[in-house]
Amino acid sequence: MLNECMLVARNTAVAGGLIPVTYTDSSTNNLADIIGIASQSGDITLASNASTNITYCTGGGVDARYLVLPAGVTLDTTVGNKALRDVIADLGIDLDNTTIEMTKFDN
Repeated sequence: MLNECMLVARNTAVAGGLIPVTYTDSSTNNLADIIGIASQSGDITLASNASTNITYCTGGGVDARYLVLPAGVTLDTTVGNKALRDVIADLGIDLDNTTIEMTKFDN
């Protein structure tokens, strides 16, 4: 199973906590608060006010094909005066959009 990834921000209400990055419209979002990208294998169902541990990256390479962005958001969405892809790159995260060609030609 391939993991989907999502953008996360700090949860200032909970020490060491993270929250998903959200987007309602250009004035109601926390896109500028991105600190990393989280990935979890499988689904997690939590009770109200429950928490769990997750792994997130703050640098390195991420396969952009599995990055799930909030509804209405693309990597070209403007965050301040930059595109979202540039905000992510400034964190030190390289979004890899390449695909692997598995065709073999007989020579």
